[in-house]
Amino acid sequence: MACYSEMSGCGLAGIVNRDGRKISGKFIYDSITSMKERGNGMGAGYAAYGIYPEMAEYYAFHVMLDDINCESEVNAVLNKFFKIVKSEIIPTKSVPSLYKKTKPPVFYRYFVEPKEEAKLPMETEEDLVVRAVMTINDGVKGAYVISSGKNMGAFKGVGHPDEIGDFFEIKEYEGYIWLAHTRFPTNTPGWWGGAHPFTLLDWAIVHNGEITSYGTNKRYVEMFGYKCTLLTDTEVAAYIFDLLFRKHKLPIKAVFASMAAPFWKDIEHYKERGEEELYEMAKMIRMIYAPAMLNGPFAMLFAFKDGVIGFNDRIKLRPFVAAVNGDTVYMASEESAIRVICPEPEKVWMPKAGEPVIALLKKCEDNVCYPVYKRGSQEMEVRQIAEKVYEITCGTTHYRIVNQTVKELVAEGAERIVLKEVYGQRYIGTGIRGNVKIEIHGTAGNDLGIFLYGPEIEVFGNAQDGVGNTMMAGKIIVRGHAGDVCGYGMRGGKVYIEGDVGYRVGIHMKGYKNLIPTFIVGGKAGNFFGEYMAGGRLILLGLTKKPGEDIVGDYCATGMHGGVMYVRGEVPERYLGKEVKVFETDEEDMKILKEELKGFCEAFKISLDEILSEPFTKIVPVSARPYGRMYAHRWGIASGLIK
Repeated sequence: MACYSEMSGCGLAGIVNRDGRKISGKFIYDSITSMKERGNGMGAGYAAYGIYPEMAEYYAFHVMLDDINCESEVNAVLNKFFKIVKSEIIPTKSVPSLYKKTKPPVFYRYFVEPKEEAKLPMETEEDLVVRAVMTINDGVKGAYVISSGKNMGAFKGVGHPDEIGDFFEIKEYEGYIWLAHTRFPTNTPGWWGGAHPFTLLDWAIVHNGEITSYGTNKRYVEMFGYKCTLLTDTEVAAYIFDLLFRKHKLPIKAVFASMAAPFWKDIEHYKERGEEELYEMAKMIRMIYAPAMLNGPFAMLFAFKDGVIGFNDRIKLRPFVAAVNGDTVYMASEESAIRVICPEPEKVWMPKAGEPVIALLKKCEDNVCYPVYKRGSQEMEVRQIAEKVYEITCGTTHYRIVNQTVKELVAEGAERIVLKEVYGQRYIGTGIRGNVKIEIHGTAGNDLGIFLYGPEIEVFGNAQDGVGNTMMAGKIIVRGHAGDVCGYGMRGGKVYIEGDVGYRVGIHMKGYKNLIPTFIVGGKAGNFFGEYMAGGRLILLGLTKKPGEDIVGDYCATGMHGGVMYVRGEVPERYLGKEVKVFETDEEDMKILKEELKGFCEAFKISLDEILSEPFTKIVPVSARPYGRMYAHRWGIASGLIK
């Protein structure tokens, strides 16, 4: 690997023909190579749309292989998810200056069709493709999927943009959208898989700058199943865009209002100007999607099948220029990169900080395809879809209004309430009694089902912090991950989480009279699992755990003084609090586990026998008052009884 001591400054270029007309790759080649001084020869790449018209109905996987021997393993993984229609080596040309720096990998492309039987319950075709990408990138050593969309592809590597362009014969391709980048990623050395663009499905991103919030952003997207395997901040931005735009279905401007959120002082200014609707929307986006906000100096170009969006950080610490000429829109780091291929554009401008330039295809103009001012439905819609069955479209409606409507419907005798377009509304199901079932489609906000007393809540998606806090009775099922501090002070009922949970789950759980709360986690748990637990049952299965991974984090069961915890597998002693002891399960424990896990397995269609095929560790407290002596001692000093 060559040295990358010359840091340089990154260059971006993008072209979109809004009428769908295709142009030669020579244009983007000339544009990006005109900014060669912004690069350092350690990374460059291209993304193109419309290049595979004869195979447009199939997903085109571009895969980088460190060695040709990896191809059989990649092929085996793809065959589990897809029918492979065609596969071939991507044509490349010998570039002597490139070979002096590095030995290029082998590049394969596969045109694939998803297998219906490979889909998981509730999984879309796009979700299947994402899962396949993550499986290869995370599990096949020496192989990386560098693009996976339809009728598009990414071409990237270690070199100057002209070297990479010549290597992949970019001028031989024609596309209606082009992106390009020069210079390696900020936080990694120059290597072929780490060069820009970064892609997922048909999203492609090139980036100039540094995302200082990478750690927070990475943890956020990994809650939703994404795997950040390419070790760079730009990759996480691509996954955030996919999450917010495709999965959460936010309109374009809402996506970028999340990723480059206005400062709080600017949001307050909306209110001062009397723009109440804009104020409420901006405030809600800033609160709900805080972990998706990108901090640091950056300019970015996002491309997808219907257009290109460019934007930069909130105080504009990186250059960004846009231009229009007829139906063609250009975006670049420098105006010269535009004028070298379009000498007399009709309009050239430098966009404001955090303000996106949205260039959609003409078929999507007038915001028909991608509305930019509202997220989901701004007006809540309630309709009866069957006897005692109601559907509420939540959209941007404030959680107080949503929850009040739910309570009114329950009071009127509703037996099933379906909530659509849920974007983090809080306190859903709070204090509700009775036998009603609430279905949530979207992301459930903080404190889902607190003080719940009887109903069943099922979330088709992930849930944020505080699931089931202080609930008394009922059931909560989350078909995804959940956040921190779930089950806090839980007194009764059952909570089933299909995936992982965050920190401090099950703390202060306690039974109440004849009520025994049960909290079952299908995946892994973070630190302080079962902290200060006083009653009930915590069951941790680790079904998402990989070989070598720990099922639980530090300080498990710290301060535990009641209840019981069952963990499938072993818990290293270094993770446990001093207040507990570990035992093997006996016949009575297995009877409890079978009874408790029966409902969990039925909810997620998992084999009970398979779960019980591995031994469980039983964790119980050694004292009902682990800190009683310490508190008594301090009380004695304070009262003067102890000198």
